[in-house]
Amino acid sequence: MVVTTKSSKKSAPRRNRNKNPIRVGSSGLLNDGLALAKSILNNQKDLGMERFDFLIERTRDYASSLKTMPIIQDQIDYVANGLTHFSDYIEKTDLDRIAVDAKNFVARNPALTVGITTVIGLAALGSKRQNSRKSN
Repeated sequence: MVVTTKSSKKSAPRRNRNKNPIRVGSSGLLNDGLALAKSILNNQKDLGMERFDFLIERTRDYASSLKTMPIIQDQIDYVANGLTHFSDYIEKTDLDRIAVDAKNFVARNPALTVGITTVIGLAALGSKRQNSRKSN
């Protein structure tokens, strides 16, 4: 008679590899919240694109007004073309892909990122100050 026994080795306890206690698959609530946030961001993206197109238009207008300085006019027109390409990228690219591209850009160009963020912050501050002066 042959008797087989199960291995006496005990399996190691499974560690919870997911340190986040909220599980995405366990509840549709989190997925619904993320979908809502993405929808809001897409709507904001459309509004931002309208403002961005206005900025491009104003940049081109400014470049065309510098007829006496053709070199500067060409440089500003070059910037407007770059803004147009960036606008096309934003318009045609999904937010998830934009986030990945932004993360890669920041990792490759940290100093440039600080400079861009500073310029955007100063522009926003100037815009806010101008709006507050108009309302007073």
